[in-house]
Amino acid sequence: IGLIDLIGGVSSLRVASAASGYEVKLHHYVEINGASTKVVKHWFPEAKHKGDIRPLAEGHQNYARQVWNEVRALEHQPTALVLACGFPCREL
Repeated sequence: IGLIDLIGGVSSLRVASAASGYEVKLHHYVEINGASTKVVKHWFPEAKHKGDIRPLAEGHQNYARQVWNEVRALEHQPTALVLACGFPCREL
């Protein structure tokens, strides 16, 4: 599968995917919390860290195009592309 993990925390979605037997072929990780990103960088070094969601939201069409181009370029394309979003750990 491919994962787009928005406001992903420690990427429990990635952990659950692997525990369920899915092979993650593409992982975009959007998070700005320093402690969380350290965990994900350690356990999933191939994840593409995108940082803050605000620039991606402002250029959402370009970001979507980039993701689809990366999926098409994979030798073995994922059977599903999962978009998930956690709740921000901040007061709104």
